[in-house]
Amino acid sequence: MSKLRFDPATYQFYFGSSPEEATRAKAAGFRWDPFRRRYYTEDPSVAKCAADCGDRYVKHLLADILGVTVVTDLRTGNPSATALH
Repeated sequence: MSKLRFDPATYQFYFGSSPEEATRAKAAGFRWDPFRRRYYTEDPSVAKCAADCGDRYVKHLLADILGVTVVTDLRTGNPSATALH
């Protein structure tokens, strides 16, 4: 299963995906880095499309960047969908 992570050295969100999930990464707007062999983006609005695969740190970081107080299902914007505990 793919995970959305954040690399503070490059200030990039990256989606280390398997070949089966490459379609999801491409559709969301992630770009391929052939050297690191992962999909990445610097745009938080692109990263929010994969927020359901992120850990607590990434979800809090996205919430802070996007200016929301409760991390929700960021793909739909529905505040009652899922909140962090």
